[in-house]
Amino acid sequence: MAVLLPDIHYPEQDNEAMRLVGLFLKDHKVDEIIYTGDGMNMSAVCHWEEKKNRKMEGKRVKAEYLGFVKNVLNKHREIVGEKCKFVYLIGNHENWIEETIDKDAKVEGYYEVENNFPSWVNIIPFNKIYKIGKLRVTHGFYTNKYHASKTVDAFERNVVYGHTHDIQFFTKVLSDDVKDFHSAQSIGCLCNMNPDYMENRPNNWVHGFGVAYFQPNGYFNFYQIVIVNNEFIWNRKIYK
Repeated sequence: MAVLLPDIHYPEQDNEAMRLVGLFLKDHKVDEIIYTGDGMNMSAVCHWEEKKNRKMEGKRVKAEYLGFVKNVLNKHREIVGEKCKFVYLIGNHENWIEETIDKDAKVEGYYEVENNFPSWVNIIPFNKIYKIGKLRVTHGFYTNKYHASKTVDAFERNVVYGHTHDIQFFTKVLSDDVKDFHSAQSIGCLCNMNPDYMENRPNNWVHGFGVAYFQPNGYFNFYQIVIVNNEFIWNRKIYK
């Protein structure tokens, strides 16, 4: 079993959604946890905040790394054990670090994710694809209204991604064989759905995460878990 956790945006995570993820992990033998990008918010190097001249007091890159490792990575590893594989995709928020290094080379070697995460975390560079069986996992490239359709058009493979914070699914048949099809799906988020920068604007964000089971030949079944009002049902059990 692989568990895919999208867009936590630590320390702007939704604590109840993350608590439910922890309960789910405790109940299952998890072979792999995949953080699909934007696991950290990286507020201290947010160029949007800088452009709006917002206050940056208390926002520190190092503190965010330490908090995420302690409160997310280490906690999840305590639950699932050392045999579980951990994969972390760099999202656009983590990529702000590289933009910061480009502006100030003095911080090179200190700010990068790979220099602040435990060695047991496999880090996937920004915009790179992680392949597991016949499934491709990426942070996400598109944010238009029909981003799932655009994603499957671009990849022509089965793709799961985060980035948009919503849930969207699109299937494309690639030939005259009706069995030859691929799909793309965004899987929601695990962050605060009304952060300060949204200023109470309505959005289509959904709390959720993904679960995938793989056969030896690479074929898989993917299941979307949607968290509604701080609860969800899996295998007849109510998590709340």
